Amino acid sequence: MNWKLKCLTSHILAALPKSDLVYDLIQKHLTRKWYRNVSDTMSVPNNYTEHINTFRTHYGDISQATYFEFGVARDIFSALLNYCFGMSRQLAVDLRPLARRELINNLIRQLRDLRHPGFVRTPVREIGPDFVSDLKSFYGIDYRAPSDARAVNMPDGSVDLIASTSTLEHIPKNDIAEILKECHRLCNNQSVVSMEIDYTDHYSHVDGHITPYNFLQFSDKQWEYLNIKHYYTNRLRHSDHLALFDQAGFRIISERSMTPPNGKALIQSIKLADKYKKYEVDDLIKTHGFIVAMKKTSL
Repeated sequence: MNWKLKCLTSHILAALPKSDLVYDLIQKHLTRKWYRNVSDTMSVPNNYTEHINTFRTHYGDISQATYFEFGVARDIFSALLNYCFGMSRQLAVDLRPLARRELINNLIRQLRDLRHPGFVRTPVREIGPDFVSDLKSFYGIDYRAPSDARAVNMPDGSVDLIASTSTLEHIPKNDIAEILKECHRLCNNQSVVSMEIDYTDHYSHVDGHITPYNFLQFSDKQWEYLNIKHYYTNRLRHSDHLALFDQAGFRIISERSMTPPNGKALIQSIKLADKYKKYEVDDLIKTHGFIVAMKKTSL
């Protein structure tokens, strides 16, 4: 699909009454992207298992740890996957109530049948109409939505593990700063934070004719009109996120990024907006980042 057409239809969709329901129907009946294929996801290296490996490396036994995640998917895949890997206490929050019982139960059935060597258990019971209560009772997942990750109702130092996957890029910079400040409050000296960030122009996911850097040619004012209300993208780069972690009181214990082999050629094919001319080229062409951090006060 042409990205400009995608932009137009997305803006129209966002303006409709009950736009989330309309989006669900489109995903289910038109694009056929409603259900996640767990076998495909788990057959290759993925961000979710990388979080688990990160926690085991830098924290240790995750079975009794308290886990916090903001920005979870409609099927709360990451939380149910964490359950399979042994986590017992999880808080999953979203700014809007996007979780869908149908998707969660479909995921439970897939995980139940999946023979993954790393699983210590699989979900057995499907959830009922009161799925928020069932998730907590059956799987130790406290799902809260709508909920603001800038103000979490938990005591200081009460969280051991924090993760987000392809979420930070959808949050305004000032709000990220507030969220990381709150994460710092929730962390104790042994806590580990693991976050994956997608730095690409998300329109390039549907239009192969544009580069992952297409949105870097627009000024902030121009991008206001092109940005999707319910799928906001902040266009921050890897260096921006590292700076935000530092300002929030975290020290980076591990970080890596991905860059396509032809990244420099692709970035040269567009005329950068003035604000991006100050960045190093190697920073601009990063398409994904993975940041692992702990409090600066940790031993």
